[in-house]
Amino acid sequence: ISAHVPVVYGCSHSCSFCIIPRRRGVERSRSVGEIVAHVRSLALQGVKEITLLGQIVDRYGKDIPDGPDLADLLHIVHSAAEESGVERIRFLTSHPNWMTDKLLDTVAELPRVMPHIEVPIQAGDDEILRQMKRGYTADDYRALVAKIRARIPDVAIHTDIIVGFPGETDEQFQRTYDVLAELKLDKVHLARYSPRPHTVSARTMPDDVPDEEKRRRLQAIEDLQAQVLAEINARSLGQTVSVLVEDQHKGKWRGRTPQNKLVFFEDTADWRGRLAAVESTWTGPCSMQGRL
Repeated sequence: ISAHVPVVYGCSHSCSFCIIPRRRGVERSRSVGEIVAHVRSLALQGVKEITLLGQIVDRYGKDIPDGPDLADLLHIVHSAAEESGVERIRFLTSHPNWMTDKLLDTVAELPRVMPHIEVPIQAGDDEILRQMKRGYTADDYRALVAKIRARIPDVAIHTDIIVGFPGETDEQFQRTYDVLAELKLDKVHLARYSPRPHTVSARTMPDDVPDEEKRRRLQAIEDLQAQVLAEINARSLGQTVSVLVEDQHKGKWRGRTPQNKLVFFEDTADWRGRLAAVESTWTGPCSMQGRL
């Protein structure tokens, strides 16, 4: 039902912890024609949702002189989706430094582009962000989240966090925790820092945060995020949401909302690959239950 379409290979940003540039090389954008052909091929196979992929997907076209940017590509793919029957379009992963007003306006404007933004912060402390070579501050990220929410009111924002980066103190971790408690994002992809061979951090920074402490910090954010998600999802109670149904799980149909939230409902008809209007009757931090 859902499939990925790479649009940018490799990466040229070189965050200090990341192995991608070494493993996959510099960024290379696929041609518009190749991407559209890929989308049409998937549609013929019954795919209803596509996700445009790039290590920094916002940088699509930056390596092509006078080429289209990601917003331009979304307009083109949206037209192809309308013609071929693809219901939903997503894209990931974004970078705070490359998310433009034009891109946000495009997401707000195009009905088949879902209100779902993946934009990692990685840490909430400015010195750790500097050591990571991320190129922005925690306040820059706060301002970006405010701008995204202002332009796309029903948006879901997902982020990435690395805990236990070399040299991260308790106070620095607390700043990360505080940013997440303040912003209340819809999903946090969490990882404990581990050195990747040949990266800047592996070569120059001792992995000095004990694993037990990394696990404690990860658990603290997981506990916080469970509370945040329970609060966010509770707003949907009693509301009717559009669910793209993927498959059955333990006798119930399972699918996702435009904001990529998981919903379960029961019915005897075959709903696979179809859009269902589902009234939410129960919500939790990880999923929702509902009825047609």
